Amino acid sequence: VSFLATNVFDPRLEPETYDVILALNVLHLAKDHQKLIPRLKQLLKPGGRLLVETPCVDEMPWWQKALLYPAGAVGLVPHIHRYTKDAPKAELKHFGFTILGSNYDPTQDFRCSIAAQKPNMN
Repeated sequence: VSFLATNVFDPRLEPETYDVILALNVLHLAKDHQKLIPRLKQLLKPGGRLLVETPCVDEMPWWQKALLYPAGAVGLVPHIHRYTKDAPKAELKHFGFTILGSNYDPTQDFRCSIAAQKPNMN
C-alpha cells in the first residue's frame, strides 16, 4: 500500500491500474462529472469496480435545501451537485458502467450507495 496526496487527474495515476476505486461522499462535490466519471473509468482495470456513496441532496426536505443552497451561493459551503435518488446510478450507466447493486435509504442522510463495474474488454 502506498499513499499519494493528489487528485484523480494527476498524470502519475496510470490508466487501467486499479482494481477498485472508492468514491465515498465525493461525487456530489465534483463540478465536472463529464470529466470525472470517465477519468475514474479510465483508471480502472477492465472488470474493475467503482464503489460510490453520495448524498442525494435533491431528496432532502425543503428546509434543508433552503439552508444549503444559499450557503453554497455565497461560498459558505462547497459546490454541491443536486442528485435525485436515481441520478447517480443513471449517470454511471451513461458513462458505460454496469450497475452491480445499489441502495437508497432516505433514513440515512438521503445517501445512495452503488457498486458499479467497468466492462471487461474481451
